[in-house]
Amino acid sequence: MEDVIAAQCGRCGRTAADGDRFCGGCGAELGAVCPHCLRPLASDVTFCTSCGSPRPGADRPAALTPQEDRRRVSVLFVDLIDFTPYVERADPEQVRGMQTGFFSAARRVVGQYGGVVEKYIGDAVMALFGAPIATETDALRCVRAGLELQRVLTRFAPTGSTELRFRVGVATGEALVDVAAARDGGQAIVAGDVVNTASRMQSVAPPGGVLVCGTTHALTKDAIRYEEQAPVTLRGRSSPTEVWLALSPLRRQPTDREPDTTPLVDREHELGMLVNALHRSLRDRLPQVVTIFGRAGIGKSRLLRELYRHTGRLVDEPLTWRTGRCPPFGENVTFAALADIVKSEAGILDTDPAGSAAQRLAAAVGELIGPGERDRVVDALRPLVGLPGTPLPAEEAESAWRRFLLALAARRPTVLVFEDLHWADDAMLRFVELLGAAAREVPLLLLCTARPELVDRDPSWAGTITGSVTITLPPLRDTGIAALYAHLFGQAAFSADMLSPLIEVAGGNPLYAHEYVRMLIEQGALRQSGRGWSLDKQLELTMPESVHAVIANRVDLLDAKDRAVLLAASVVGVQFWPGAVAAALGQQVESVERSLRRLEQRDFVHEQAASTMAGQAEFRFRHVLVRDVCYQRLPRTERVARHERAADWLDALSHSRDTDLAEVLAHHRWAAHEIARSLGMEVRRYAGPARQALHRAARRAYALHGLDAAASHAGRALGLADDSDPVGRLQLELLSTEISFYRDGNAFLSGGGPEQVHTLADRLLAHGDDACAARAWTLLGQAAWLRADRGDALACLDRAVQLFEPLPDTAQKADAYAELGRLHMLNYERDPAVTAADTAAEIAERLGLTETRTNARITAATARYQSGDRVGLDELHAIVEFSRAGQLLALPRATQNLAWAIREEGDWLRSDALLSAAPARTASGQTLTTSYSAEAMRAWFDGDFGRLLTAAEAFVDTPTGSWDMQVRGLRCCLLVLRDDDDPDDVADALDTARRSGFHRLHWTMLSMAALCRALQGRDAEAAALIDELGRSWSAVPALASGEWIAAAAYAGALAGRDAAVRVRAMLDRVGHRTPWSEAALRTVTAALAAADGDHRRSAELHLAAAEVYGRIPDVSDRVLALAFAAAELTRAGDPAGARVPRAEVRTFALRNDAPGLLALAGRPIAPTGPAVAC
Repeated sequence: MEDVIAAQCGRCGRTAADGDRFCGGCGAELGAVCPHCLRPLASDVTFCTSCGSPRPGADRPAALTPQEDRRRVSVLFVDLIDFTPYVERADPEQVRGMQTGFFSAARRVVGQYGGVVEKYIGDAVMALFGAPIATETDALRCVRAGLELQRVLTRFAPTGSTELRFRVGVATGEALVDVAAARDGGQAIVAGDVVNTASRMQSVAPPGGVLVCGTTHALTKDAIRYEEQAPVTLRGRSSPTEVWLALSPLRRQPTDREPDTTPLVDREHELGMLVNALHRSLRDRLPQVVTIFGRAGIGKSRLLRELYRHTGRLVDEPLTWRTGRCPPFGENVTFAALADIVKSEAGILDTDPAGSAAQRLAAAVGELIGPGERDRVVDALRPLVGLPGTPLPAEEAESAWRRFLLALAARRPTVLVFEDLHWADDAMLRFVELLGAAAREVPLLLLCTARPELVDRDPSWAGTITGSVTITLPPLRDTGIAALYAHLFGQAAFSADMLSPLIEVAGGNPLYAHEYVRMLIEQGALRQSGRGWSLDKQLELTMPESVHAVIANRVDLLDAKDRAVLLAASVVGVQFWPGAVAAALGQQVESVERSLRRLEQRDFVHEQAASTMAGQAEFRFRHVLVRDVCYQRLPRTERVARHERAADWLDALSHSRDTDLAEVLAHHRWAAHEIARSLGMEVRRYAGPARQALHRAARRAYALHGLDAAASHAGRALGLADDSDPVGRLQLELLSTEISFYRDGNAFLSGGGPEQVHTLADRLLAHGDDACAARAWTLLGQAAWLRADRGDALACLDRAVQLFEPLPDTAQKADAYAELGRLHMLNYERDPAVTAADTAAEIAERLGLTETRTNARITAATARYQSGDRVGLDELHAIVEFSRAGQLLALPRATQNLAWAIREEGDWLRSDALLSAAPARTASGQTLTTSYSAEAMRAWFDGDFGRLLTAAEAFVDTPTGSWDMQVRGLRCCLLVLRDDDDPDDVADALDTARRSGFHRLHWTMLSMAALCRALQGRDAEAAALIDELGRSWSAVPALASGEWIAAAAYAGALAGRDAAVRVRAMLDRVGHRTPWSEAALRTVTAALAAADGDHRRSAELHLAAAEVYGRIPDVSDRVLALAFAAAELTRAGDPAGARVPRAEVRTFALRNDAPGLLALAGRPIAPTGPAVAC
């Protein structure tokens, strides 16, 4: 005992001698012992930590925070029926004796079943179950106490007073509970509607009965026998309440409950599967994706830890093992699991300054990636670690992320663990699937854990990936549970009669067994005795109703200080730091750290091996359910304060850059605001910080292409915006609008998006924010060219460039020039396109923006090729090879433009192969492409009119469908050939094309409209359209594109000699000849030969054109050429020669339901004008 006595007086400072109990200088007590158990008492305790007795002479302190908490409780009311008439007849002493016995018996019975008498009201008693200590059987014990009260209290009715009976009402629900009052006894312990419900149910209960609410019945129906009653409308209620009459207890039957992490038991088969997967992936270099499914706590993470411990002897060379976790609930951190892996590999902490983080990232990438693509990968990874980077399309950024991870595996055998995938959003799931699909011949194993909810949400998860393996963890057998207990307590710890009920209560779930045993030990009911363990046989081993209740019981059994720390930690999140908890709780960090160490010893939390905060240990709840229960306990007013304090702490650490903490911070700010609003509190204090945090979170999610998350954050922030910061509000509105533009371009265009951006641009400029105004004009330009309005697009992009010109170089400035160059390129304006693209490339090179520079090169090369310069085609080849070698994010666009050029060169098969093999460009990415239907064009080249019409109908009427003039025009022609009665779309399409200001759309639709009118026999209109085409095209140095020249040639052949001469004159001017222009030249030359009466020569030329189309191969244009040839052979008096091409045309026409083709094969040539030299 002397060892614990203070060596120095706390009052006067005098040093004490060994054995002193009191100070020799001032007489103060140096140390104390508990008068009940004689345990030494530390100087700062008020109660004995061994037996809980109060310290002699100590003042009872005020309850520690939190004094109140929210919890589910069961409330019991018991009332004496007809007490007033009895009092009128009985002697006062007799009445007092009866009352005293009644109240005493009620208190004893309530206490016997673990409840607290909250108050006495006249002749009624109110009792509370679930406070101050919650258990999994609160509702059951409340009902059983009610039944016991009915049995016990009958003897307190005076002899001969049969009219004195008792009624009991029980209700279960959430309430605000004064925990300190519940522990010490007293009035006003609980507040909530559950109290009113219990009181009113008691008033309608039958004499001698126990009436319970529907919630209580649901929680206890397996342990109590009930009789269903008709619903009752309680006093003050407008709707009936479900009620049940409790009759007697039943033997509790075991049921399945939620799991938790447990020692590995009875999982040899599953571990063997993981070992085999590890061998196959790492030794045989056959990547695999293994997903472990199981309910929470069934042992998924434990299984992975066992595999990790085995890797040392399973793998002969060093192994990289990286883990990323998907956060739960509102802590939606976009790509958080991937960010965990990248930061772990680079050694980046969230508290690192931006410069240090950038250096570490560059160093990590430099070890894995060659110089040729290093900058590109670093630029794509920067947003993941909270550094600014170039906004990239989602698929392009994800391609770079995959490149980094695959390089990690190429360096040495690698295991990447993605935990809790059931919390991941669709983008993260897609990334993991694509990573597994992309891995080839590298020693990589992807391990994923998820709850079964993932399968419900995505039944095809990983099903298309070669080598994908799924492991589902079933409940443990009884022998497995017994082995678990042996692992916990030793082989001979339990006798058979003790083990049987413990196995029963576990129900095959390791979590139940583990958590229940912990609770029994902490209660002292299960204790070590000699070489084994003993269990208090008086304790009823009822099956826990849920893991939540078990954990709640353990939380309540904690010391008040430690419990307060645990509840505060639940506000911070599943992962937390002592500093954040101290800030939320308003205590010193040192005190919080001591509590966390004690909580770690009791297995509530555990310290992570590494921390994302410099100078701060990082802790994690052992299970998310522990955090959930703790958070639910906090009164909402306290949640507001603690969310705010935690946010202040996080804000001070993360203000320099947008890390993962941006979205965590937004969660806290938003939660504080929303809870305060729901409580009717003044919210102005919380609105501003919440708006700013949500704005940052939106930028963070947008940078990582999490458009849905970004839109959600931005929408919430806008809901909090006011007029106190007009510029900030405008910037937020612009970001929100930009996100909506990239999420769904068609909806943006049709929903008034451009008008909204225009208004924002003007207002931003008026407030002096030229950079954001310029960005708005860039978006307006993109929207305009997407809806095929060149004039508006050019005006907007010119305005954007004008505003950016005096400003410093930024990625947004380079983007504006790049978009301007692209606009000119789309309109065959070579010189301005190259000039703007070169400017964008120069800015990008100065800023180190590899992707922007490469995109500018694509624009310039395409513009050169469009003007007839074959050097542009060579440049596109080089850019594609450069992009592919370095896995640049610009590869999809480079491939698309090269495929278009190759198609113009007359090689459709190679063009289509390039497009099919190109990386996919998803609609959700931050990218815009002109809306061409690949499926419709494949149908045309394959000669499948039905498929083409189906594909065309799907998009020609969309806002971005204006770009598809080729498909739109072909649709019109096919409807004529099919004799379809659908309304003529030619006039509207022509009007759209003329108004667009784009040569490409104009020339394509003029050619298609001319062919359609010629097929309808409206030759004068067709000839006029060809004249318009000739005048427009001749003014611009451009290819005679395969998109329209074939249609123009057929229209000229049908519309008469003058029209044919006009097309022939155009073709004579072509400098860069392609198979398309050669075939078209044969078609119009054949028409002129026919006009001169040389039908044999005309047929030969049409057959030559068909041969050119066949080499492309273009089935539909070849059949059209054969139809013309068959008609000319017939006119030449060679019906036998016409038979073969006509038969092929007939077969094609019947298959495609196109009788117009048969008519075309015998159509007479229209009257011609005077002969003209050609």
